[in-house]
Amino acid sequence: MNKQILILLVAGLMIFTLVSADVITPTITKVYFEQNGQHYDGKIDFTVKGYGYATGMPGDPNFNPNRAQGTYTPEVVFSFSATYNGYGSEIHENYYRNYVHIDYYELDGKTSDGKTFIIKNIESIPTSCVDVNPEENEEYQTCMANLVKPNFVDASTQPVGTTREDYMGRIWTKGSDGWTSPDAPGTVWEDIMWDETDKDVYAYNEAKKTCEEILDNLYDSEDYYEQKCELRFNLDDADWNYPPKQVRKGFWESISCFFKKLFDKSC
Repeated sequence: MNKQILILLVAGLMIFTLVSADVITPTITKVYFEQNGQHYDGKIDFTVKGYGYATGMPGDPNFNPNRAQGTYTPEVVFSFSATYNGYGSEIHENYYRNYVHIDYYELDGKTSDGKTFIIKNIESIPTSCVDVNPEENEEYQTCMANLVKPNFVDASTQPVGTTREDYMGRIWTKGSDGWTSPDAPGTVWEDIMWDETDKDVYAYNEAKKTCEEILDNLYDSEDYYEQKCELRFNLDDADWNYPPKQVRKGFWESISCFFKKLFDKSC
């Protein structure tokens, strides 16, 4: 086996391990740039870089997520690029930052008229996020609130001779060996069957299915994201006419970039 094939096999094994172990969170981010207290609506091509160090993976003898400040020189371990087309532009970035520690972020950009700038020492990227919970959807909540819960009595607690109606309108009588009905000769139902076939319980479960369909449609919607975030920047904090420097990607950043390209994301 030649050296190139061996390298490809090793890289492929590492990539398979990463894919198997990590879950990428579908995320949508609204981007806001401001200047002089006003919305900035011009186009900006920008790149965010996170500086820190690669921690290695758990189980690796070199795994170290808690390096002391001053014992390492921060380098780019995370980055992404995007285009801002106006106040509240949306970008799709999952912020995959496993196996790295980030001390600070920088953003460099270029406006449509050719001006370049950098914003340094950004504490966090994104600047805010909320997790999306479809169960908090108003339509779903209203549907659940309108459900009429059945006045259900456990069939196993009822005495012999009790009669009950099922979801098809058939009348059943409890005997010593179960429930029987003249409309279903030869059929004996056990007490547990009534959890689903009791008239009121069945009606409740059928109505609840409508609510569950609302929830399923929310999860299946193209507009559903597990996380909604914001990026907010003030151009008054920028150093202008700063030439963006080309930074060679580190190993872990290159791996992250590989996955982004698989999902047609910018890198």
